[in-house]
Amino acid sequence: MNERQKKALEYIAEKGGITTLKCMELTNVSLKTAKRDISDLKDKKSIRFVGAPKTGYYVLDDSVNDLVNDTTEGN
Repeated sequence: MNERQKKALEYIAEKGGITTLKCMELTNVSLKTAKRDISDLKDKKSIRFVGAPKTGYYVLDDSVNDLVNDTTEGN
């Protein structure tokens, strides 16, 4: 997992979701690179897409969400 993907996952954990365009802005990369990073996270089952194709966004996959909640509850 690269630094851009980590940044996107942190954003999703904090805000609840991310769009491809927000990922592009957040990591300061091209749309193609943002799509590639998101595709890799989907392949790794870290995130999943919810909603309609035009208005949807990516959220943490349930298994990752449980892991994030387990680590934040201990703090």
